[in-house]
Amino acid sequence: MRKAQDYYAVLHIKPTADADEIRKAYKELALRYHPDKNLDNVVEATEMFQLVSQAFSVLKDPAQKELYDQRRGSEHEPPSAKGTCERQGTYESCCSKSDSGDSLNATKSFQSSYNASFGLDHARGLFHEVFGREVAQGLANAIGKAPVFRDTIKHGLSKVTTEAEFHISLRLQAESACRETVEEKRAAVQEFEARCNLEQRERLHKLKMARRSVAKASIAVVFVLLIFIAFVTASTIGADPIFHQDRVFLSVADVLVLVFFVCLTFVMLWRTVSSLRLVRRLTRDSDGIDDRNAVAADTLRRGMYRAEQKLEVAQRELASARDTAKQAKRKVASVERDGASLHDAMQLGQHLWDRLIG
Repeated sequence: MRKAQDYYAVLHIKPTADADEIRKAYKELALRYHPDKNLDNVVEATEMFQLVSQAFSVLKDPAQKELYDQRRGSEHEPPSAKGTCERQGTYESCCSKSDSGDSLNATKSFQSSYNASFGLDHARGLFHEVFGREVAQGLANAIGKAPVFRDTIKHGLSKVTTEAEFHISLRLQAESACRETVEEKRAAVQEFEARCNLEQRERLHKLKMARRSVAKASIAVVFVLLIFIAFVTASTIGADPIFHQDRVFLSVADVLVLVFFVCLTFVMLWRTVSSLRLVRRLTRDSDGIDDRNAVAADTLRRGMYRAEQKLEVAQRELASARDTAKQAKRKVASVERDGASLHDAMQLGQHLWDRLIG
């Protein structure tokens, strides 16, 4: 982040300078740090030009100058030997000396709120206002048609184009990776759902067979009980009504048959109870498995949704990179056809500066 500067030191003037002196100092420094005059160092020249314009925009307005002086603090004003620089001195040495003054610390809060809203467009508008829009435009057009300046801006814009194309390749790789991830997540969800459906059908089939076994066992128990009751009733008759002969009550054969029916009844009852237990266990297990599968499926779907969101972000970044590359290519073609402008130089300097500090 740029350090706070003393605006008087930036313009190489004293705090007692009048409006004419402030305007004269701005004109000299604005022309000195104009980006087209510093083609070998566009980034630093653009930064200095913006800082000089920012200082002039504050000091040229009496109300803002008064507020700045109040914030700066006249009682902390350093001696003129420390607060000003020689006109022949460099910008770096002047600003470094000014940074050590006590007045600089008093102006940080003022500049921090002002710097955020002052950009290159404001600096360009201020330059047009002071020098005249026609003069500034004529200077920009004349400079833009110069072969050296045009080739320099074209070379810089070509670098921007190359960088944009490189970003496109990176965004394509990221978009392809996100797309593969989405497809993998989607396939995993579909496979898991298919496996869960198959397991559920198998559990339902087992449950159906168990319930059918319960029904068969219950019917068998009822049938055996009916036969048992009929046999006992027939065995307890004292005389044969047809032959009118007495018979022995519950012979050995009758006892054996009774024992057989009792054992068969217990076996049928045991099968019925076992089938009922199996039905209850299958029902309980099926409910638990369904709950676990639902949680697992929800987790897989959330992962798929997150992957889809990342894919959308990658697609938007890819579209933005393609738009940037198209704009850069159109700008290169415009520079080749019509020449470069001051605005092109300032935009290029701002782009390079953003890359440097980013």
